[in-house]
Amino acid sequence: MKIESRNAESFAKNPGEQFLAVLVYGADSGLVRQRAQELARSAVPDLTDPFRVFETTADALIGDPARLCDEAAAIALTGGRRAVIVRDAGDSLAGLLGDYLAHPPCAAPQAALVVVEAGELKPKSALRGLFEGAKNAAALPCYADEGGQLANLIRKTLAAEHVSVSSEALRYLTENLGGDRMVTLRELEKLV
Repeated sequence: MKIESRNAESFAKNPGEQFLAVLVYGADSGLVRQRAQELARSAVPDLTDPFRVFETTADALIGDPARLCDEAAAIALTGGRRAVIVRDAGDSLAGLLGDYLAHPPCAAPQAALVVVEAGELKPKSALRGLFEGAKNAAALPCYADEGGQLANLIRKTLAAEHVSVSSEALRYLTENLGGDRMVTLRELEKLV
């Protein structure tokens, strides 16, 4: 299933139990990382919990294909749903993830949420097509903040710190920030 960009923020915070895996992709690597963390946090509130969170790379999974099913089916020692985070994914992982989605390791509600991070993927990408076409998975595109979206992000971030922004300062910030979500947030943090 493809998630529309206007629904991205709410979906990342609450994807629902029906999804076994979510692909988060786009040119804005900071936003991809932020959305992936929000998704993982929807299943596991503390992302530093080693019993409930497993992080790996696409290359590591290609070298050990059984690891994905093992980690996704594992039951957390402390209870609750687990999160499996896969970084640096590309089309080379499409076959492995396709097998996983076709034959999930367990259909119980405790099956881990697999969050797959990727860079920019073309519409004909095998990985993107897999997630967009699956009933038990979703593809979440991440587009760079610009214009009104960027202005809203700046206002919201500053307001959370009880800092107001003049229209001139807002215009300057929107003209000079926005290429990467994490860089934008760090620059705003410095300003605060």
